[in-house]
Amino acid sequence: MFKAIGAVEGHAERVWVDSSPSNGLISESPYDKLWERASTELAGDVHFYDYSSDCEDYSIFPEAKFISEFGYQAHASYLAYEPVTVTEDRHKDSEFMQFRQRHENGNAQIEAMISRHFALPVTCGDTSDVKETERMGAYDQYLYLSGIQQGRCYETALNRWRQLRSSPTAMTMGILYWQLNDIWEGPSWSSVEWGGRWKPLMYSVKRSYAPVVLTPSGKPQGETFEVWSVNDVMKDLPITYAVYLVPWKATSVLTKEQLIGTHTETIPAGSSKVLQQFDIASVLQDSSQTPSSRCTRTSCFVVITGQYVAEVDSSYAAIPQSAFFLDTFNNIDLADAPAFAISNMRQQSTHSVSFTVSANVTSPFLFLELNNNNNNSQETADRSHSSNAEDGVNGANAGWFSDNNFLALANEDYTLTYHAVEAVDAGVFAQQLQVRSLQSVTTSCE
Repeated sequence: MFKAIGAVEGHAERVWVDSSPSNGLISESPYDKLWERASTELAGDVHFYDYSSDCEDYSIFPEAKFISEFGYQAHASYLAYEPVTVTEDRHKDSEFMQFRQRHENGNAQIEAMISRHFALPVTCGDTSDVKETERMGAYDQYLYLSGIQQGRCYETALNRWRQLRSSPTAMTMGILYWQLNDIWEGPSWSSVEWGGRWKPLMYSVKRSYAPVVLTPSGKPQGETFEVWSVNDVMKDLPITYAVYLVPWKATSVLTKEQLIGTHTETIPAGSSKVLQQFDIASVLQDSSQTPSSRCTRTSCFVVITGQYVAEVDSSYAAIPQSAFFLDTFNNIDLADAPAFAISNMRQQSTHSVSFTVSANVTSPFLFLELNNNNNNSQETADRSHSSNAEDGVNGANAGWFSDNNFLALANEDYTLTYHAVEAVDAGVFAQQLQVRSLQSVTTSCE
């Protein structure tokens, strides 16, 4: 078998793995694999699936050398489901939603995963008399939360394993997630849903896999958190980073008064490193001279920014911004619903449009998408109708944004580009574009 593989590959010494996970061979003749505890941290590669623990607890992820498969489920978006459903299907517990779930207890696991960190959306009023569009709204918001929580799970896992790159007991050198795309509109582990739309997860993993990252390590409601840097570039990189403690309701963000740490340090090539550790109680205690204006776990959050000297021309390159939340969003006191502004809409090419988005208050998990209304009529924009699948996610609206599913800081401008699979017109795009954030989810009828 080894000789046959070598002959095909053209290299007799080619290293290969005949299954995943694998701990290798006991012997080649006779051919005898080491199957006992095939997925182990000590040798070979690891598959990791844990649906009962909190996926935002970094300590549940094993110190493995190569993670060849891991993942968590989320539902497809409302816009993916809408063309293939009728009104009675659009409820999280509908027969349609149960039928499309092919993983045992999958829907219950998704809901439990969301509930650990977010308040579930509610429909207000007498449910027997509630407007259909309101019920659709609660369903839409639930699907949005499932995608946001999925992204948080993968982000926590990827951050942790990349931080373990230089750990003597782990030396994690590879992470593959399950899975990329879908074969139909339904709940799955995918980051791209049927038809080509990127789910919130795809944007999370894009940032998490950046060659140079600054990431937090800590548990919501824990006592401390750390700031790590990972450098996958094959040269030492001088980086400058800053850590801020920011009130959720502040209208000016990343100010000198909010700065709690900054430093310049060289990160060795191909390594991970702890840069700084913070005691949360002390940071909160020092956040103001007066107790009445002092930050709490529910009123403030941490932002980490940085830059490094780029490889090519020695200019500075920005490191993706990251955040650490001091409590779960079940408890966090967010600012009121934001007012979003879209400006500077420009046709970049036949398949791309650029624009600027901003929010007047800090808006976690800002998410942009194009509705299924390709004719731009108010009737087809109503989310209680059924549209033609060929006009929805299966063609005209397949594409992705240069960034999405991010923490939008108050009154900051974010210039983005939308890349479409098919030709896109800036005017039509502007009519279809919709934006939301966590404040868009109705969690109380008060």
